[in-house]
Amino acid sequence: MQSEAEAIFEHSDFCYTASNVTLSISPTSRTTRISSPLLSGGALGIGAALVSLLHSAGAHVFFSHVLTEPAEALLHDLTPSSSTGQKLHFIHTDVADYASNLHLFRTAYEVCGRIDHAVSAAGIGEKGNIFDPELTLETVQEVPTRLVSGVGSAWAAAGLPVNTPLDVAKIIAGVLVSSTTNGTALYVEGGRAWEIEAGINALAPA
Repeated sequence: MQSEAEAIFEHSDFCYTASNVTLSISPTSRTTRISSPLLSGGALGIGAALVSLLHSAGAHVFFSHVLTEPAEALLHDLTPSSSTGQKLHFIHTDVADYASNLHLFRTAYEVCGRIDHAVSAAGIGEKGNIFDPELTLETVQEVPTRLVSGVGSAWAAAGLPVNTPLDVAKIIAGVLVSSTTNGTALYVEGGRAWEIEAGINALAPA
């Protein structure tokens, strides 16, 4: 019997594979779709892979992170390969702070005069119910758990496909240059992505 997940994918359109996304970007062209992207959480993992990918394609890239050391290391690695006039900036940002986010966007806009896309790759840990009457002065100081805590080992044990940061970065880049995926939700697995909302809507009761 077909599972609900299988039925969703049967009614969904395949969008991208990480291997077939190619980019050609000119930083000086004002018609290029992603010539000036802005990323939060750009120093590690998926964010760093996307910063590297977009930079290698010639885009002006502004990225932020709350951790300065890995961000400056990425900046150091990529800057020597920048083309003439290409901009690559790191701006320290705490995405949980509104003023910090505003500073990030204002700086990028003032330098480039435009922001083609904003990618939120920064994550904030789950803090639980802050109104829980059982909380104490001690428990509110405990470090939040990871959003996917405990999932990774079970996923690997089941032999399910795993995404690399670059796999997901290429999917994101594909969305940035696409004219047909605006407003859609993509499911990414093993370097492949599906637009799944069409399938969910197709199975919804009339």
